[in-house]
Amino acid sequence: MVTRALWICRFKLLSFAALALASCCGEPDWTRLEAQGNDIIRAIDSYRAAHNEYPPSLDAAGVHTPKTRYGDWTYMLNPTEGFFLSVGDYGRDCFELYYSPKVGWTRSS
Repeated sequence: MVTRALWICRFKLLSFAALALASCCGEPDWTRLEAQGNDIIRAIDSYRAAHNEYPPSLDAAGVHTPKTRYGDWTYMLNPTEGFFLSVGDYGRDCFELYYSPKVGWTRSS
């Protein structure tokens, strides 16, 4: 009887883990994320047009980053690419979405 109870408990835990993993690693809404990113990029480009350089931060560009279920958008200056904009964490969300002015949008999933 104890063995049966342990089996049932293990089955429930494994089922819950599989369900959590499937929902966590589902396909993101690429269109929506890229649209949010494009809004941020427009603000970055406006700042660059006014100041002749990329902003030091998204706050400096007047960007209030939209919340996503994948965390905050990340902005980083880069001397060769200009900047990187990204959202998602491959280890946590099973994808990452990147943007750089030289390459455009890149999806990693």
